[in-house]
Amino acid sequence: MRKTVILTAALLMALVWAAPAGAGDAIPLKASAEGWVLGFNMDRDLIEARCADPDNTWAVSSFHGWGPTTHLGKTYSYAEHCSYIEPFGTYGEGHLTLIAANGDQLFATYGPGSSTFSDGPVVGFTDDFVFYDGTGRFEGATGGGTEVGWVNLDTGEFGVEMDGHITYDASSRRR
Repeated sequence: MRKTVILTAALLMALVWAAPAGAGDAIPLKASAEGWVLGFNMDRDLIEARCADPDNTWAVSSFHGWGPTTHLGKTYSYAEHCSYIEPFGTYGEGHLTLIAANGDQLFATYGPGSSTFSDGPVVGFTDDFVFYDGTGRFEGATGGGTEVGWVNLDTGEFGVEMDGHITYDASSRRR
């Protein structure tokens, strides 16, 4: 009897594991990262090639960091965007790459965004992000959400929290 119960439980677990959860299901995504400002590239040729409003752009700003992301594990993130002259503290045309612990990548755009300047060196920011593709199990991924963060202009440190959803092939979640 005990052997039958164990075999039945194992069979049920195998069926649940193998059953597709349904491609196209939007599932929650949360991420946090801390890292560093890599730089503010003011090369006019880069700005002309990269930014939709090059006459109003003072730099292509880039950042990288690490932190946990649901569905990706410990994640490396690289982001860059065009920083605008007017209105002061705004940015757009952001591109984000999240690299999962196993090397799968998830691609997103973000912005336009705005920054909140205080009396100190810490600047807050908020914007929306949209997933548009990926590699590995995130190939064809879609979704999006909102991110909120801060940058310390004295130290170059930054932090960000992302809250949203993602849709990708549910059967690939089990790879």
